[in-house]
Amino acid sequence: MASRRFRSGPDSSRVARELRSAIGAGRFPTGQFLPCTRDLGRQHKVSAETVRRALKAMEVEGLIAAEPRHGFQVIRRPKDAKAPAVAYVLAEWDPEKPHGFSALMLSAFQRASGRGGTTLVGLGDSGGDPGPLVEQLRKAEAGGIVLDSPNAALFESLGKLGLPMVVAESWDPARGVDSVIQDNFSGALQAAEHLAARGHKRIGWAGPTIESIQAVERWGGAVAGLRRRGLEIPAELVAGDVNMRNIEAAQALLARPDRPTAVIALWANVATAVARAAANLGLELGRDLELVGWATEEEFESYQGFFPGGRAPATVTWRIETLAEMALARLAERRANPHLPPARINVEARLRPADALPPAGANGGTP
Repeated sequence: MASRRFRSGPDSSRVARELRSAIGAGRFPTGQFLPCTRDLGRQHKVSAETVRRALKAMEVEGLIAAEPRHGFQVIRRPKDAKAPAVAYVLAEWDPEKPHGFSALMLSAFQRASGRGGTTLVGLGDSGGDPGPLVEQLRKAEAGGIVLDSPNAALFESLGKLGLPMVVAESWDPARGVDSVIQDNFSGALQAAEHLAARGHKRIGWAGPTIESIQAVERWGGAVAGLRRRGLEIPAELVAGDVNMRNIEAAQALLARPDRPTAVIALWANVATAVARAAANLGLELGRDLELVGWATEEEFESYQGFFPGGRAPATVTWRIETLAEMALARLAERRANPHLPPARINVEARLRPADALPPAGANGGTP
């Protein structure tokens, strides 16, 4: 399967062309937000969906960047002088579906590259033959690559191009390249110590433990945090296959006669699934069960909405925007000094406590 780039029809291509011209003429200066898709649709006599396709094409070109809850911001004029383009390669990225984590990552990298005067070209890795994607990179004359894909064949092919490269959101010491990733271990350690400090003795785990580097590090951090307090997670309190499409494992964990009084669930969809399971069983978060989740700061507002009363539990958070800035900064360092030894750079993760929770067991919970 060939790699995916944004595909647009004649109407969206026309809208993109007219908007490029307006930006180039200064009607929309750098830093200004474009009108909403509905207004642009009326101006250009097309549907809002057609406008959205045009805007996504311009985003991939590095002219605009999506800002959550604000719209699209102009970050570069078409003829502005710029540094060599950076190629940002995502796994399974589909521009036809502009929401979700991949879209947030792309937008953050677009904004960060725009601030530095660099064009960022977004490419999607289909997981198949890397040849077409590599050829696109050659044509784009990219000066560096940010790789957010676990495709080993693609990694090897990109390595042969001789371009500076940084891996985002993954790490493999055998690859010998720079990596920028959220601090999974530290965040999980904070989560475990938080629950232990609140008096919990029987703590469960929901989510994977070995399926990815994030899973391995988060499990390791949680185990280490509890061991420092003389605690552990019993095997019977580990529910690995939990998400919003499968809450049965979480319900089985919470329905045990010796159920945990707290659960570490260090993925947003896992934490919300545990909250749903608890509600199904009549358990109240903060009273009958404590939970620690995980979310990006950019997604935290929508994440809150999945919990009763819009009140999120204690949550480990990190910033996608920081990851983008650190990855591009490291790429610039690598371009300036190709002989730097490989580095792994961690994006800070912080525990965000739930507001005004009583100590464990104070309102009926049993630590």
